[in-house]
Amino acid sequence: MSTVPEVLVARHCGIRVFSFSLITNECILKEESDDFPNHKEVLQTANKMRNVLRDFVRKIVHEISD
Repeated sequence: MSTVPEVLVARHCGIRVFSFSLITNECILKEESDDFPNHKEVLQTANKMRNVLRDFVRKIVHEISD
């Protein structure tokens, strides 16, 4: 999901913004493809990256709080 609308509104209100995204599924472009995005894969990818994202956010918060 896009964070662009939220960032635009926040910036319009004078709020400083930092954003990042985690891509959790691949885009299926071929109409003939038998592949379909599936929620289970999205959850598996998110869970696999949980610790990496947690550490990333902790480091960012630490850096901006100094």
